[in-house]
Amino acid sequence: MNVYGARGGGRVRTALLAVVMAGAGLTATAGPAAAGTAPEAGTAGTVVKLPVSSFSQFAVDAANRRVWIADENTADGGRGPGTILGYDFDGVLRAQRQTEGRVSGIAAEPGGARVLVGQRDGIQAFDAELSPLGVTPAPVDDCGRELFHAGHLLFFTSQEGASPQDCAEATAMPTVHATAADGTEPRTVMYLSERGHLEAGPTDMLMIVPERSASNDDPNINLYRVVEENEYGGVLDFLGETWLSEDGTGLGGLDFRDAAFSPDGSTLAFADPARGTALLTPPGLSARENPYAPLPEGAEPTAVAYSGDGTWFARGAAASGDAADLLLGPADPADTRPPVEVVLEGEGGDRVVPRGVEFAPDGRSLFVVTTDAAGTGYWLHVIPTPDGLSASRFADGTSQEPARATAGERVTLRGRLELDGPAPADAPRIEVVREDADGAHALESVTAGADGAFTVSDVPQLVGEATYRFSYAGDGLHKAAEDARVTVPVAKASAALELTAPAEATRKGGVEITGALRARGLPLAAPATLTVTAADRDGVVRLAPVTAGADGTFTVRHAPRSKGDVTYTVTWAGDALHEGAEASATVRVRR
Repeated sequence: MNVYGARGGGRVRTALLAVVMAGAGLTATAGPAAAGTAPEAGTAGTVVKLPVSSFSQFAVDAANRRVWIADENTADGGRGPGTILGYDFDGVLRAQRQTEGRVSGIAAEPGGARVLVGQRDGIQAFDAELSPLGVTPAPVDDCGRELFHAGHLLFFTSQEGASPQDCAEATAMPTVHATAADGTEPRTVMYLSERGHLEAGPTDMLMIVPERSASNDDPNINLYRVVEENEYGGVLDFLGETWLSEDGTGLGGLDFRDAAFSPDGSTLAFADPARGTALLTPPGLSARENPYAPLPEGAEPTAVAYSGDGTWFARGAAASGDAADLLLGPADPADTRPPVEVVLEGEGGDRVVPRGVEFAPDGRSLFVVTTDAAGTGYWLHVIPTPDGLSASRFADGTSQEPARATAGERVTLRGRLELDGPAPADAPRIEVVREDADGAHALESVTAGADGAFTVSDVPQLVGEATYRFSYAGDGLHKAAEDARVTVPVAKASAALELTAPAEATRKGGVEITGALRARGLPLAAPATLTVTAADRDGVVRLAPVTAGADGTFTVRHAPRSKGDVTYTVTWAGDALHEGAEASATVRVRR
């Protein structure tokens, strides 16, 4: 257990500084991780600089607990070697391999036996350590493959092009292929009019959609189910087809950035720059109203993902400045909790790449690939979801000094915050509220020390009970703590009367006594009126009351009625915030 923390909230800011690292108004620290070493963890999780020059696709491997990333190395036109990276779920680089030729598209077999990577002339298989396991021949691809497992087959795209312009204009026919896990010869299952995108869904569903190459294009979205073999000898059964231009928004055709199925297959979500988030209902692909909070103005959608249990829905974007680049919220529209807004900024990649968001299998972490404005650097973020945050709590027992609290005098309370899991970068801020008969009063927040200890100092204003409520809102690594409450009985402050009287006086000269009322705590609300009595051999008489001045001083004057000892008693009854007080002085009176 680490006893440390950093205050957070619903808005998270992440950054990667030049040397070393956000949560909510926080600052995240991380640097490039060498193989086998742990990157530094910040309050918004982990950020690592990827040793790549481009990004093709990444895949989450549940069996091996790996995040696989393919670098096409497009810097030299795709003629140089590619790079394959394997990070564990904590963001530590565990495997890395440079290939002889360009790579594009990457997928992990469901059982984890093989990692499959697209190359120009085939599909290369590796084990979890990136040792080669063989190649499945495939049609030539010069434009970048996509790979997805659906049903019992691996589906991938191919497009031959003599130049990048051929790829952009689809002068060579893009195709979709399927191959079995045993490496049998791939079969062509579809020809596309433009470069195509694939997305696998539950119950063996596969979405295929051509890319929009011009603003007036209207790509059709096709949904299939993978079968052993249909009546025509194929492996896909048609389920539905639609065009987003028909959704009634007037925004034209789909401008594909990413797609994701909900785990139950009831929703197919798209990231589309014009629409933000577009939702369709399989299998008929009817358009649905979008119930989710929109991305901030100026944020262009780039990625969508559902957690495996259907709890969370993440949307990535490319935004500048303080606009949120990632929204993470409940997938169920009936859950009205607002999404957590993540702001990516600085040198940690300030925008989410297309298709750059995926969840860990248990839904406790979100993997996000980002790039900078120039598209020359790439970063991997491991961000805890609310389910993945560690617990925080206030320890039982709060000490109090002094043991007896009084109105208007300082009382000190000491407590301790406990945080499970990794320690965040900044010290926790504890919010403090005093509740008394006059309502709730926010006090100045306090900072917990390295051991989680914190101190609250306050001056209660009323007699009765004062309840102090401690709150910790959590941070990018920790859930909010349940509020702790401490009730302190507050008593009246003490008061004392001081008298200065002569030892002797005469009846003719009279008696003069000076005094002072000393009240602790808060100042008196009104001048104090004091009761004065004189007791002699003939009995007790009440003298005229006296009023203490602003400084508490007063004077008693009296002409004694007899000689002998006269005892003068001054009494103050007290007020709502102070106890009463009494003092006496005896004067020997001579003739």
